[in-house]
Amino acid sequence: MTRHVSAVDVDVDNVRTQYGAAINAYRAAAHDLDTRRITVDPSAFGDGFAEQGRRVAEALEALHSTSKRFLEVRSENWEQVLALTDDIVAADALAAEVLEGVEQP
Repeated sequence: MTRHVSAVDVDVDNVRTQYGAAINAYRAAAHDLDTRRITVDPSAFGDGFAEQGRRVAEALEALHSTSKRFLEVRSENWEQVLALTDDIVAADALAAEVLEGVEQP
């Protein structure tokens, strides 16, 4: 019977670089979204159209809020990946420390 042993090989620096760049991109997009925020004055729709103007303004606000939250959640997800990467590094260091004391045949 053949026994296969596999190990997880993670390039931690590459993970940090790639996901750090993704986090920065999502944060930049959220900032850009805020700086280019569209506001509509319901009265701009003219007499007799205030209700429609209000609905358009509310829809734009909802779109902005939803888009910004999406970008924030994506950043948070990538931050969790980085935290897991830190956990892998810590577990690997601990395992190396424990195995250092094991005698080789």
